Order: sequence, then structure tokens, then C-alpha cells
Amino acid sequence: NWTVEDSSLTPAVLGSAIDYDTFTTFGLTQATRRVSFKVKADKTKNVAAIHLYMTKAAGTCPTYTIGLYNDDNGLPNIATPILTKDFTVATNAAHWEYIDLPDYAWQEGKCYHFDISYKSGTIGSTNQISVQYVRPALAPRNVLTSTNSGTTWTTTGYDPVFRVVYD
Repeated sequence: NWTVEDSSLTPAVLGSAIDYDTFTTFGLTQATRRVSFKVKADKTKNVAAIHLYMTKAAGTCPTYTIGLYNDDNGLPNIATPILTKDFTVATNAAHWEYIDLPDYAWQEGKCYHFDISYKSGTIGSTNQISVQYVRPALAPRNVLTSTNSGTTWTTTGYDPVFRVVYD
């Protein structure tokens, strides 16, 4: 479900595969929908990029923002981003989307949230991305979803699917 790539190693060292019983997706089909991947840093290292497993609908992809946020009692502290990066997706098929991030040295053992939200452009059922995640969740990791711009969150009981790249 999640793995780490150390870009200083050749070939890149990837994390381990996991067993899961089911997967699902969350479509960012409206400007008020957002998804947060709660994770616990496994090392004190510079986070340089992230790969997210997703699909894009056949239409034109709007611009989304991915942000890294501190954990606030299990929820992302979306009022104060640590870092943000805007992105769009070109590929329709399910794939690993690479997103270069501003470097940030996160701290081993601390919980963070990678949060994805709408930024601009036409959004709807044919102009959107869907982010994949799997079950069961392995605490403290979890996926949270919001349909009201992060005012309230639903904990899904699913595990995030992504890869972090370290410098």
C-alpha cells in the first residue's frame, strides 16, 4: 500500500507489497470533495515526491492541490499546510501519478496527512480523478474523506495507496 523510494540508491529501493482484501476509489467529482491519507513517517528524511495510484475520467482534468499537513487529533490540520503542490493528470488508465513536491524533512514517528483537493477548472463526473485505497487499514494509517471542503471528515477504515520518494 505504501512504500518508500530512496532516490539516492540505484536501482531505487522500494518498500514491501501488502496483502489486502479489497480496494475502492474516491472520486474528486465536486469542488467540495477531498481525500486525506493519514500516514506515520518511518524515518526522519526529506520527502521529495509522491506517487499516487489513481485514474482520470475521459474529460479534461481540473487542477488539484496535494498538501502535506500535520495531524490534529487524527484529522489533517488543513488551515496550516506544511507544503502544497498543484497538479493535473493526463492519463485515463489506472496508474502511478508522480508528483514532485517541495522538499520537507518529516520526523520519524510523527503522523502527517497527504490531502488532495480541487483547485480550479471544470469539475464533474467526466472531469475528475479517482484515488485508490485498500483494506484493511493498518493503524495509525487511514484514509479520510470529506464532501464539504474539510469541515467534517469520515474515517474509511482503508489504507492509503501511495509511494513516497526520499532525497
